[in-house]
Amino acid sequence: MNKLSTLVARTSLLAAALLLAHPAAHAQFSAEQMQRIQEQMRQLGLSPARVQATEPTLAAAPVISEAEMARQLTALGKSAGGITAERFRDGFSVDGKRHLDYEGEITKYAFDVLTGDITYLARVTPIQYKIKTMRARTGQEPVTIAMATKNMGQWQVQTATGKTLGGSAILPLSRGVLVVRDNVAFKYLPGKGISNIVGPENFTFANFQNGDVEGTGHILMERIPEQVANSADQFMGNLKNLGSMLGVNKKEDYLLLHTESGKTLPLNVSVDGKQVNVYSQCTRKNVAFSQCDRMDSFDALFDPNVPGTPNLSHYYWRISWFKTPEGPVLVAQEGGLGKIVATHLASGKQVTLFSRALGIAGFSTRQGADGKISVTAQMGFSKEAIDDVVAFMNTPAAAEQKETSAASPPEGERSGKFLGLF
Repeated sequence: MNKLSTLVARTSLLAAALLLAHPAAHAQFSAEQMQRIQEQMRQLGLSPARVQATEPTLAAAPVISEAEMARQLTALGKSAGGITAERFRDGFSVDGKRHLDYEGEITKYAFDVLTGDITYLARVTPIQYKIKTMRARTGQEPVTIAMATKNMGQWQVQTATGKTLGGSAILPLSRGVLVVRDNVAFKYLPGKGISNIVGPENFTFANFQNGDVEGTGHILMERIPEQVANSADQFMGNLKNLGSMLGVNKKEDYLLLHTESGKTLPLNVSVDGKQVNVYSQCTRKNVAFSQCDRMDSFDALFDPNVPGTPNLSHYYWRISWFKTPEGPVLVAQEGGLGKIVATHLASGKQVTLFSRALGIAGFSTRQGADGKISVTAQMGFSKEAIDDVVAFMNTPAAAEQKETSAASPPEGERSGKFLGLF
């Protein structure tokens, strides 16, 4: 039994030693805890000095001044006009040409189509990332503005100018980066420095931002779910979620925060739409039915049950906002699945783009190099499109022409099935 206890102790200490081999992990232990671990290793005949990290780490780059960083960004060149950008799982395309990073997989990115500014994260080791900024079409190599390390769910960002930021998530900006924790975010703009963004107490910054945060000055926030005390409260919550999806009642679980003024715009979108369910430990009862003993729910942009299919009820696909020559514009599917609206964020003017009583199955948005926003909606068995949202917003009479009457649905949809949703 003594041998077994010693083996367990040695294994635990080796695991701790491997953690300590990473400088980024030191923040997880106090100085006293580190000293105690090292002393216990010595008592068991282990040498802390001989323990090496199993994962590669990058040497710290020389620290430069913000003035030097600004000079490097200026050297990227001037904008050569607007770009068209498309998102991919690894990297993105600019004007139809894929951009990949030879140092590692591109995991997150943000871009401004009007200026060509793009910032992205490239995973260069299992726990380390380089944060790079580029300007499309100039032919210049991206500039590394910071290094980031992810350890035990926490991020530590070390800027090239020597500043350190810590938080639970990283959100790239078109030129810069946000490090967030709860309802507070720290914004680093290379060549300028760090500033703070504070949102409402009962909200947190959304993990996925389908908009140009820096260019529009708006960022998406998500309501922190309340703790469910009992099954009755859970049942009432489910009823509210269902009512929100059907457009019967409001459930404003998201809002756009103006990062300078602190003003908020509530969005009638439910937080529960982001969850997908995966069933396991299933037993087939007959051809059409299986009984499953386990169900796991988690946040996902794509449906794991149908690979490659977007989870269209996820807020990422339902809320997008853009920088345009006429000002920032929001396009969102609010109030359930029945309509898609556009909002001019500076003036507050709102116009219904599409409306359908039987529900709109999904929609997509695209911004061209000229800044114009186009929207395509799946209206039952057919698709309808608006090529220029801002121009459409300036002709209110056209909005009424997009209304689809429930009393006279298109031919082929007159059945008892809730078509357009299934």
